[in-house]
Amino acid sequence: MVKKTRVYLTIFFVFMMATTTILLFADEQGAASSTNGYITEYPIPLANSAPQSIVVAASGPPTTVWFTMPGANAIGRLVVTTATNFAFTPFTTGITAGSTPYDLVYDAGNNAIWFTEPGTARLGRLNIGTGAITEFPLPANQVPLNLALAPNGLLYITSPSTNHLLSYNPAGSQFTLYPYDATGGNPTHIAILNNNSIWITSPATNHVAELKPQTSTTFIKIPVQDFGVPPYPPTGLTLDNSAPWITANSTNRVGRYAEGTLTFWRWYQVLPNSSGASAIDFTTDGTNNFIWFVQTDLGRVGRMELSASDNDLLRYSAHGLSVSNSQPTDITVDNNGTAWITGKGNNVIAQWVSPYAKYTNLPLVVKP
Repeated sequence: MVKKTRVYLTIFFVFMMATTTILLFADEQGAASSTNGYITEYPIPLANSAPQSIVVAASGPPTTVWFTMPGANAIGRLVVTTATNFAFTPFTTGITAGSTPYDLVYDAGNNAIWFTEPGTARLGRLNIGTGAITEFPLPANQVPLNLALAPNGLLYITSPSTNHLLSYNPAGSQFTLYPYDATGGNPTHIAILNNNSIWITSPATNHVAELKPQTSTTFIKIPVQDFGVPPYPPTGLTLDNSAPWITANSTNRVGRYAEGTLTFWRWYQVLPNSSGASAIDFTTDGTNNFIWFVQTDLGRVGRMELSASDNDLLRYSAHGLSVSNSQPTDITVDNNGTAWITGKGNNVIAQWVSPYAKYTNLPLVVKP
């Protein structure tokens, strides 16, 4: 006798065109400087500043986030106490004209913000205490894009146009070059697990790669692929406590690499199709893991909730920013579980707060 098993799948839903079609995403519209219950958008009072990358320096209240503004040739700071009590400060003095600051990291130990200046091939340092900015020229022909800070204080920087990864030692003002040993690899995004585990993406060769700088100068390359499918380029990159997660824009997927193999990724579909998933972040509370990402092409942000024991997907939620051409480019999450997003297209910093979406339990009949 065939037996039906009833289980419960936790999702959230929206109603469209007066039907009861159940979707795994929702489209909530936000308004500048006000909240819709989940997302608040804070306008940047510098026209066309186009915020690109963002980091959290202090989880609040008040919360302090820092971000790059390539269009204004500036670094920005936003301090948020409440949705109606926030302060924005731009930092421009000391940044060479045409530098177009792109990526940044928060150096808590030295109370500083480090940032890349691809327009003038420099590395910038902002002293948070004084606001003073110092610039450091890169070695000849190197053009910085993304960067990350290792626990030992070394900065690692990608230079896609020259096919290099660089490290910078602030103590001795020394750069070390690591040529990426794949022609035209164009190392792009970067994330650091520990002092001897530096991860990068190589979208031009459809790889992610790990460098162990304390033991080798050779990159360990991992193809981004699924069984029976040709490799495809990684887009964004983050790490959990042992392995990389990426977005694959061209396939509308988020994936985690299974360490110890050379070909296996576990993939999760991003909705809707042609969503343009790009920047990504990882957090965990020990019971569940959370993957956060932006859908730049559609002006949306998304969140996956997974079981920490096996990374099975439990919930999926997504929202649109206030305008479709908001072009969110980066996302980071503070210690309170609040996500912060750069809205490049509509010149805002967005805040996404718990419970993130409306959820309900729906019965799902599973037939053997």
